[in-house]
Amino acid sequence: MNRRKGFTLVEAAVAIAVVAILAGIIIPMLLKNLRDARRARARNDLQVIAGAIANQLKDTGSRRPSDVVFNPGGGQVLASGAGNLMWASRGLFPATPGGLGVPDGARPGYGTGYRSFRVLFTADALTPAQANMLFGLPAAGAGTEFQYRGPYMTLAMANSSDPWGHSYVILGYNRFGMERHRPIWVVCAGEAGTIAGDNLRGGPGAPGLLGTPPASWSYAGASATNIVVQVN
Repeated sequence: MNRRKGFTLVEAAVAIAVVAILAGIIIPMLLKNLRDARRARARNDLQVIAGAIANQLKDTGSRRPSDVVFNPGGGQVLASGAGNLMWASRGLFPATPGGLGVPDGARPGYGTGYRSFRVLFTADALTPAQANMLFGLPAAGAGTEFQYRGPYMTLAMANSSDPWGHSYVILGYNRFGMERHRPIWVVCAGEAGTIAGDNLRGGPGAPGLLGTPPASWSYAGASATNIVVQVN
């Protein structure tokens, strides 16, 4: 009489235990590799943005005036009277304890695109004269030592998100920051998607408008997962 061969209850239990042990080892490794890959991509993107800033500084000779912005809807460069120093890809800011996780255009006193990488780096919405004016240069530009020679970044990069779906942010890229001898920071908010308020005000208890660049980056609290590159 033939018996049908199969797993005994003990054998099945042993097989399940082996699979569980292997899963307990492999899954954390896969998650770590995924996290490392995301951070590596973010660092690469930050280097691309930092390179665009460096090339733009070389061409224009200075940081962008802190009180001049470009209004894509109205098609003109104007003095905004605002000193907020943040720029963001997609025109969207990551969440912060200060509540800045809102579309750029939805903030009082700021029109859509005022603080977006698209306007700052691609110039696809600006004429050459407007791009020069954005940096406080003569509108003619041509024939002068300093002039806007963009684009400095692809439109896809200017509109990109970090690996966690948040915008990249630049702090301190204007003349106010240069006069204070503070660095320019290119920031990925990281997995948590937040930037500590102290990093937007120059340090604990430091006075100044949101976006004032700190002398050194703090990774405490909300900024624990931030990835940053200092341009100068």
